[in-house]
Amino acid sequence: MLESEELAKEIQYCVMKMVKKREDKVVNGEADSFGNDFLGLLVNAYHDSDKNNKLSMEDLVDECKTFYFAGQDTVNALLAWTVLLLAIHGDWQDKARREVIGIFGNQNPQPEGIAKLKTVSKLSNHLRPQALCYSQYFVVSTLSTLIFIANIYQN
Repeated sequence: MLESEELAKEIQYCVMKMVKKREDKVVNGEADSFGNDFLGLLVNAYHDSDKNNKLSMEDLVDECKTFYFAGQDTVNALLAWTVLLLAIHGDWQDKARREVIGIFGNQNPQPEGIAKLKTVSKLSNHLRPQALCYSQYFVVSTLSTLIFIANIYQN
């Protein structure tokens, strides 16, 4: 068996295990529903009595894989961009490092300490997509427009 086939089977097994865990919680009375997160909505669709809305297990697994790998791509791109910007702006890298070490020392970060990271928070806000800034502009549906990203992002 090819390594890619083994990985595909392992991914399917992991997703099915998560689905089974959700189903077991409902069956055992530990939960009232499968949840309202993405996986819960997919499991609800898998158990739907309406055949038009029903998902097969294969479709459920495929949807989970799509979102997982899209998330991986997004995180990888963000981390690469973050490392590049911190390498270019060593002063901010030093400020962020001092702040993290000052708050956490040699310990692993804890949720309550993360709220205290002011410099890291500023950096995080700067890295977020700026698409919200442009949501105020409306374009008529019959109008074609071309926007050059270099003209928008000047930093």
